[in-house]
Formats: sequence, structure tokens, C-alpha cells
Amino acid sequence: MKELWRQQPFRMYWLGMFLSGLGDQFGWMGLTWFVMKKTGSSAAMGGRRACVHAACCVCGAGGGSFAGPI
Repeated sequence: MKELWRQQPFRMYWLGMFLSGLGDQFGWMGLTWFVMKKTGSSAAMGGRRACVHAACCVCGAGGGSFAGPI
């Protein structure tokens, strides 16, 4: 494992993945905060999060059943 971390392309790949995930989380947090500030409703904020998670569940299940046999 140490040999992998000595290779710059491997380190750059994981650094990019980390920064991308961090940016995604800040984006979701910012969008949730935006909805809360605009509407003032925790129900609207929860509804937005529920819609996002429902879409992830549907697409994840569909994608998994599609990619499974491949």
C-alpha cells in the first residue's frame, strides 16, 4: 500500500476525489440552507431533502439492477 501512495497520479486521484466530495457536501448544505432562508419553513427544507433522497433511491435501485448483470 505504501508503494501506491508514493505514486503521484494515485495521490492526485484521491485528492481530487476528496475535494470533489467535499464540494458536493457544501453544495447540498448550501442548497438546503437556501431553501430554509427563502421559505422559512422546515417542512419545505425537509421536503427538498426527501425528494433528493427518493430520487437517489430510485436511480440507485434502477442502476444497480441494470449494472448487476453486466
